[in-house]
Amino acid sequence: QGILGTVYRTLSLLKGVSQSAKTVLSHATHIKNVVGGVQMSLANGTNPFDVDRILTTLNALRRKDKEGQQFYEELTELGIVNKGVVASDLRGLADDIAKSGSKNPLLYILNNKGSRFAQNVYIAEDDFFKINMYLGELQHLQNDNNARPANMKLSERALKEEAARSVRDTLPNYDLVPELLKDLRRIPFFGRFFSFMAES
Repeated sequence: QGILGTVYRTLSLLKGVSQSAKTVLSHATHIKNVVGGVQMSLANGTNPFDVDRILTTLNALRRKDKEGQQFYEELTELGIVNKGVVASDLRGLADDIAKSGSKNPLLYILNNKGSRFAQNVYIAEDDFFKINMYLGELQHLQNDNNARPANMKLSERALKEEAARSVRDTLPNYDLVPELLKDLRRIPFFGRFFSFMAES
């Protein structure tokens, strides 16, 4: 409250606007995000250009039919989707300031429909490669499981959980960021995206 509170919120908003402009609102960063996803997939033995996996992934992201909706809900339960670190940090900062009751016009830049759309696109880019990698890892585990003796085979659920764990441990996941580092987003004097650096 008071002058110090107003200065603090304004500096936090300026930090958030700067971060947003350099990431989700930057077409160059979206390109880097996609290229980085391709590189990470290939480096971890997953072909991101597999047509069947691409179609399955897009169907899950669109959630336009029952199958796609059910698959997306399963991915959510496994902790794979909607866990993008950069967009989650920006959303968290905007929500923190909005809860304070601030009427600063800078908040509109972070919370308007265009910014939210850009954040959702950024998350969808992350989710595309996470789902694609999950499907590739699951296929690999299923092939390995099929080669095992009957008494050593794992259940389908166990295979899915192992594939999900592999993806969560490989690609940045906001849920795995320590709460202390998440809270640093609120401090305008610190550097950018501590959560991303912690998970990279």
